[in-house]
Amino acid sequence: MATQQLYVYNTLARIKQPFKSIVPDHVGMYVCGPTVYGDGHLGHARPAITFDILFRYLQHIGYKVRYVRNITDVGHLEHDADEGEDKIAKKARLEQLEPMEIAQYYTRRYHQAMDAMGRQTDVVSIQFYITPPFYRQWYMYLLYAVVTIVLIYAIIRLRLRKLEKDKIQLEHVIQERTAEVVKQKDEIEEKSKSLETALRDLEEAQHELIRQEKMATAGKLTQGLIDRILNPMNYINNFSKLSCGLLKDLKANI
Repeated sequence: MATQQLYVYNTLARIKQPFKSIVPDHVGMYVCGPTVYGDGHLGHARPAITFDILFRYLQHIGYKVRYVRNITDVGHLEHDADEGEDKIAKKARLEQLEPMEIAQYYTRRYHQAMDAMGRQTDVVSIQFYITPPFYRQWYMYLLYAVVTIVLIYAIIRLRLRKLEKDKIQLEHVIQERTAEVVKQKDEIEEKSKSLETALRDLEEAQHELIRQEKMATAGKLTQGLIDRILNPMNYINNFSKLSCGLLKDLKANI
């Protein structure tokens, strides 16, 4: 039971007011502790000393006090910004250690420094484990594997179906082209036969023309011979005319 009255300065009302605990004779104190990515300094010592004195005084006047001070080991970004690199993660990267090794080492160093100033509170460690979210549980990884296998199988099936469809289409095109080639071949063979027939007819016509021409020539020769046989005087007259012409030329030359 509190034996003395404690007055505190209310910064909102700007007056001193008597302190009244929510739970009679019990006081709970929560103080934000350091971010342990380096050795302690005067800024760390000020809240430790200030609230340690308040803790002792509350006990002195009869209150039962629960004094809690945390250690920040993750989530404190550089320059207190909303984005950037975590201070402990950066320190761990620079010293090539795990983040929890950095946090444990500098937490121990901080408590040693505070003990040197006569810290009265006891250090209490609370072990806790952060459960991974459901999407990182073993059964979710199994589900991921099954879904991946199903997707791969579905993709392979779709690909095979498409290849089969392309194969059927290609075979159909080949059959059409083959039929066209066979048709063109038949047409070429038919035209070739027609051409051979025309060549034979032409050859026969040529032979007939030559035969007729020979027959006509023979007829003319025969007619000439018949004329000479039937009209011998014409032959003699022609020869006498030729002889007279020769004599005239010979005389002229003499």
